[in-house]
Amino acid sequence: MGSNPMFPIMNTHHNSISYFLNHFKIATSKKNLYFDIYITTRSLTIFHVFYKLNLIRRYSKLTKNQYRVYPSYTLSRATSRKIKTYLKSSHYLTLSLHVLKLLNLNLPSSYIILETSKGIITHKEAIKYKVGGRLLMCIF
Repeated sequence: MGSNPMFPIMNTHHNSISYFLNHFKIATSKKNLYFDIYITTRSLTIFHVFYKLNLIRRYSKLTKNQYRVYPSYTLSRATSRKIKTYLKSSHYLTLSLHVLKLLNLNLPSSYIILETSKGIITHKEAIKYKVGGRLLMCIF
């Protein structure tokens, strides 16, 4: 799937965040320079969070909803950052503000991505806004 002519990019995806994450993980594991992806309005928010966290170096818009994404790689890290997803439709984890403060102390260089009333944000922004939320993924 993706930008391959044999498997054109589809306009409908069941879970657009999972679709984006899978493409991102595959591209970074192969150390691809870029990858083309269809991005919906829901996955656009996680896309901007990745850009703010410097997981995406740059991007360009090809068509209305199709983007060319250039992942970030660093020389100081032997491997790329690990992304652990918690996107289950059957159950989910809700993290309170107190838990987020504890995680911020214990995992200072990691990021926890949450779905809150303020949108999809990192745990550091959630602490600033004083809200808890549903756990989407952890970036180590």
